[in-house]
Amino acid sequence: MNGVTGAELLIALPSEVRIVSLQSGTINSYWIGSQYATLRDGVRDFDGVAGNEIAMAQGGNGNLLILRPRAGYLQTINGAGTFGSSWTLVDYVNLDGVAGDEIRVRSNTNNRIYRVYPRSGTVSAE
Repeated sequence: MNGVTGAELLIALPSEVRIVSLQSGTINSYWIGSQYATLRDGVRDFDGVAGNEIAMAQGGNGNLLILRPRAGYLQTINGAGTFGSSWTLVDYVNLDGVAGDEIRVRSNTNNRIYRVYPRSGTVSAE
């Protein structure tokens, strides 16, 4: 996840995520501050750069979160105006020809499918 050779361990706590580097022994904490859930198969490459990112859903507001351990930050993608605060994961795809996966979600509000581009934080309807 940090882009360096060697495995990391993801520890999901009630309001934060911790990444333990087994190679260096370091522990990095990322505060989320509310209920969240990692998405099914959500530890993967979303930006095309070495090291996986972690996709999560934030409870209560429907935000899609992308934790980027290599860069050390948490990206928030708000669905307001597009997929809304209630959505379901459809799958992961790479249809734009750029390294790194996009995330497809179905809005529970309008029953449309949206493609989320974590590299840019943009959303488009299919």
